[in-house]
Amino acid sequence: MNEDTTFETLLQQKLASKLAEKEHELAFLEVNNFLLATELEALKAVLAYDSSLKELFEEVQTKMKEGKQQ
Repeated sequence: MNEDTTFETLLQQKLASKLAEKEHELAFLEVNNFLLATELEALKAVLAYDSSLKELFEEVQTKMKEGKQQ
């Protein structure tokens, strides 16, 4: 192997390794996003089903927002 071929081989290996790391990170984020969206949809369904719970949720949410503004 000459020097150029060795360099290119090492470069390709490094790029492949970095790509694999980024793909793994992306998959992790996609799974987390899916799970969070699923939980939010479930919460939304519960609040749509129970109006008193929705009112309580909105009341607490308002109090939290007011607390942050002070």
